[in-house]
Amino acid sequence: PAYSPGNWKLAINTPIQWPDDKTLTVSPSRLSTFLRCPFRFYLQTIEGFNRKKFDSQELDSAQFGSLIHDVLEQYGRNPALKNLAEETDIQIALIRLLDDLFASKYGEQTTLPLSIQKESALQRLISFADQQAALRNDGWEILHVELSIGTAENDIKWSIFDTPVRMRIDRIDFHKESGRWRVIDYKTSKKVKTPTEEHFENVRISDEAQHLYGETLPPMTPRGRSQQRWKNLQLPLYAEFVKHHFQLSELPELAYVAFPAAAASTGLQRWDDYNDDIHESALEWTKNCLHEIRTGSFPVRQ
Repeated sequence: PAYSPGNWKLAINTPIQWPDDKTLTVSPSRLSTFLRCPFRFYLQTIEGFNRKKFDSQELDSAQFGSLIHDVLEQYGRNPALKNLAEETDIQIALIRLLDDLFASKYGEQTTLPLSIQKESALQRLISFADQQAALRNDGWEILHVELSIGTAENDIKWSIFDTPVRMRIDRIDFHKESGRWRVIDYKTSKKVKTPTEEHFENVRISDEAQHLYGETLPPMTPRGRSQQRWKNLQLPLYAEFVKHHFQLSELPELAYVAFPAAAASTGLQRWDDYNDDIHESALEWTKNCLHEIRTGSFPVRQ
């Protein structure tokens, strides 16, 4: 039967040309989908096959993440709030923003699951207040939040390897005293994940003949033994854009702010060992992925 394990592989023998009526654009999520499985990328992006969504009485993971993003966006856009340096003041500001946003989206009377999720979001935001205070007291200023590139008509336009980019950067900070820049992405998840964990994975045996779109990288941890491949190119794309758009002489710092289920673990996760060599590798993989997409190469990744 078709669902039994076996040695067969579904394959497309004829290259699939990108449709003439569709402009090829690239985004971090599209590249991640392609790296996960090129054939699924084809089904979703060209054929329009997507998971069906059903009505729900509670927030799914994407909606929950958007709620926290929206609160932090309003915080970062308000000059009177983003420059607060006292933890208590920041907590009060985040609490009020969450209350107002939640009421506008879901009303004053909500279901029990929604109320529990609101409390979970509140605890994560409150836990971040001390770190935001520390960042501000250390001299970091929020320059941009939810900076949109190519997602709407009036957005900043930017292309990489002759391909228009569509993405949104959660936050860009600047340290006036040192002249350093930092790109931050907010991550809501069950557990804390570092940028390295989110961007690399071990090369598998099934990857040896295909699914490698550039040179592999050495193990990213002292105990690691396997060569690494890119599985996500989000922060490298952000870094390339910020360096180009703001005309920087060097790459910006990269970091996550993690908002895990255990609120006490909320905090900044810096990518301290990101360097020019890793960045060049990311650009190589991006360029080769785009070439494969244009030439219609969509093998199934087991």
